[in-house]
Amino acid sequence: MDVELRVVEGQPHGKALHFAQGEFVIGRGPECHVRPNSAWVGRQHCLLRVTGDSALIRDLGSDAGTLVNGNRIIGERQLKVGDRLQVGPVVLEMR
Repeated sequence: MDVELRVVEGQPHGKALHFAQGEFVIGRGPECHVRPNSAWVGRQHCLLRVTGDSALIRDLGSDAGTLVNGNRIIGERQLKVGDRLQVGPVVLEMR
């Protein structure tokens, strides 16, 4: 399964991010795969795990939390088409 997340709020607005199978860290740290430029984003904010049939998101203990459709997630949560993932000021929609 390949996953597309499109930036619908924040910068760079409209940009599409494509993920093949694997694990991807989102955060400000230089080791992260996706690095939103905001103090509201943790150094290692959350982990996106793409498998053969699903996409899962897990918060990595960030202060601001990771939200899906406006709700803070606890543990790991499966993403579905149309879900909105918020990491700091950036909102990504799963396509």
